[in-house]
Amino acid sequence: MAGVNERMQKLVARMIHRWEAVQVELHGHYSIERFTALSEYSRSTGFWRALVILPLTPLPSLIVVALIDAMPLESIDKGVAHSGTSWVRATLTCFIYTHCAIEQIRLYSPSLKLQPVAALSISIPAALLTNLLAFGLSVFVCYPLPFVTVMMSFPWLGFTTFFLLRVCGAHMRANPEAVKDVVRFATVGGAQITIVLIYAVFNTIFTNLSPTYQPLFALLIPVFKVVQKNVLSRLLSGRDDTKPQVVILNVEIFNALFISTCMQNAQSIGTSITLIVVDLLVAAISLVDLYRMVNDVKKVMDKLKLGSNALIMTAERVLESYPATANRRFTSSRQRSNAWTGGSPPRVATISLKKKKVLPTMRMEAGEYEIPIPISQSTSVGDVSTLSLARLGSNDAPAELPSASPTIGLSLLTNREHYLLLKKALQVLFFTEFMILVEFTEVLVPVIYGTSWIGY
Repeated sequence: MAGVNERMQKLVARMIHRWEAVQVELHGHYSIERFTALSEYSRSTGFWRALVILPLTPLPSLIVVALIDAMPLESIDKGVAHSGTSWVRATLTCFIYTHCAIEQIRLYSPSLKLQPVAALSISIPAALLTNLLAFGLSVFVCYPLPFVTVMMSFPWLGFTTFFLLRVCGAHMRANPEAVKDVVRFATVGGAQITIVLIYAVFNTIFTNLSPTYQPLFALLIPVFKVVQKNVLSRLLSGRDDTKPQVVILNVEIFNALFISTCMQNAQSIGTSITLIVVDLLVAAISLVDLYRMVNDVKKVMDKLKLGSNALIMTAERVLESYPATANRRFTSSRQRSNAWTGGSPPRVATISLKKKKVLPTMRMEAGEYEIPIPISQSTSVGDVSTLSLARLGSNDAPAELPSASPTIGLSLLTNREHYLLLKKALQVLFFTEFMILVEFTEVLVPVIYGTSWIGY
């Protein structure tokens, strides 16, 4: 009986490890400069201002889309000669989408040095040529052109890349890092187009299934979502600061829209219940993962006589008092016997910030910052716990520098514990941003989708 229990425990542990291995949100952390910028934003921004900005953030985009959608359309029975308004709408929509993509490139690759005016010289001709090609096909093939959005996706990507090279070609030839960023972003754009195509296939299959098989088919949606997240995460390797936004605002928005469509077209209540239960189960697992992350440093926080909710504040004090802590690192899970490598040269990347602006809502002082290389994707939450708490011993000498705050006795902690606090805070923030964006999209998208059907 004992042997059976042991095998069951090993099987459960193996399943948990494999589950963690494919959860993108468990394999990343904030960079030091993003953490510093977030701290500065938190200190300089009031709670009510942040609370008001949160629901207002998508409002300008929704207003623009509503204005475009308000343009009257002629009946398609009148033919392409009376389709002028539809092409104006399509061109404006394509321009907005293209310009948003170019703005993402500007944020994703500061080394590209792409100016706002130059961005317009990319998005405007790309949108015009894409719709001109679609109009030509409609004239010579048929109108309305079937699957026009899908057909024009790759020509649009080609036009956008062409004009990007025309505008930034000289700078990119002199800056190989910018070339890598653009190629990687183009790959992400291709993945976005693929997601649209696959969801279109999913929707067609789902609507044609019988009520008996619709709930079973709905179970494929979470599996496909995990695959999408891992593909985008690999494409964004080494870019942890951009992963939550890029991954969630691509995968979750399409997923939430697809689920809303499925629940509307479902032929049985069982399908809706299945989708809701799966969603709640995933959310519950995420909360458990967050609890485990915070619980990993409970011993250290108990040593300071502080609650786990003070983790971020304590990490800020650690970074202020012991900046060298950011240069320490954990090795991979294959080297657990020598997990602490404080004596070896730190693996860091030096980033030079010439502007104070790091993100649209975050600013920090210009200068050079050293940040640790992100943890390998093979390291799970359990690995971090093993590498940290299991090796926190009394052999490490306490830090020599005095505490920066009389309320937090940081001098009571060892260098290793300082690093554990900082590292875990960066992981918790990364994971929390994933969770917030997921819930934000899962609430906002169905509301917008449901509102669009009012009056039909």
